[in-house]
Order: sequence, then structure tokens, then C-alpha cells
Amino acid sequence: MRTLSLVLLTLVITGCSATLPVAPRLNSAALQAQSAARPVVTIDVTEAYQWITTDPNFMILDLRTPEEYGQGHINKARLLNFYDPSFKTQLETMDRNQPYIIYCRSGARSGEAMQIMQEMGFRKVFNIKGGTLAWQAKGYPLVRS
Repeated sequence: MRTLSLVLLTLVITGCSATLPVAPRLNSAALQAQSAARPVVTIDVTEAYQWITTDPNFMILDLRTPEEYGQGHINKARLLNFYDPSFKTQLETMDRNQPYIIYCRSGARSGEAMQIMQEMGFRKVFNIKGGTLAWQAKGYPLVRS
């Protein structure tokens, strides 16, 4: 009985020490490895903010409507209206190797766009979990144009 207890305790301890997967940390080696393993990833707003403010290589895509975009968007974000009938056509003209950070209001549209982009062969797409709602809840700035 004592041996069984020790075995169970060992299993619990080793099981609890396992690490959970996290979004990749931004450096070129991690980005390349992540892109090869999984072409699309959802990241939290804190990580997105860090990436956006430290790496100019990301293209930021705001997938909301022009009206939503005009009310405030992430600095340097390009508007690409998910509801525009030419949305997929516009994606077809874009570089599939470019790293993209995408977002919408809450994450629903960008979640769908993430799947579309993956099916189209985009290799480096990072979706901001919770969109601008989560972004603003963290106190991160939006700009108006």
C-alpha cells in the first residue's frame, strides 16, 4: 500500500510540473520555429502590445468596418474590412510570408479570418484574443485617423 501511495504521489508531482504551451516569445528564431510548426496562433493582448511596440516587421490588420476603425484603432494598423465582398481577393494579393497581427472588436471576425488565412497558405498570423475590447480593457491606446 505504501509503494502504491509513493507511485501515485510521484505521478501527481510530475503531472503538476508539466508546462502549458504559451504563445512564442518574439525573436527571429522563435518566430521561424513557430511559423513552421503552426502557421496561426492566438496571442493575448499583452504579448501583442509588446510585439507591436518592439518589432516593426509585423503588419497589423484591423478587420473591423471603416466606421469601427475610425472610432479608434491600433497605431499603424491597416484597415481590411472582413465584411467587404473583396476581403478574400485582397488577401490573395498579400505576402504569405509576412508576419501579420490581426484583430477585430472581440475576436470573432479575426478568428474566422485566421482560418481563412491559414487555408490560403499564410505562414505567420497572430490573432489578438479579445480584440479591441481586451486591448482597451488593458489600457492600451487606440488612435483615430
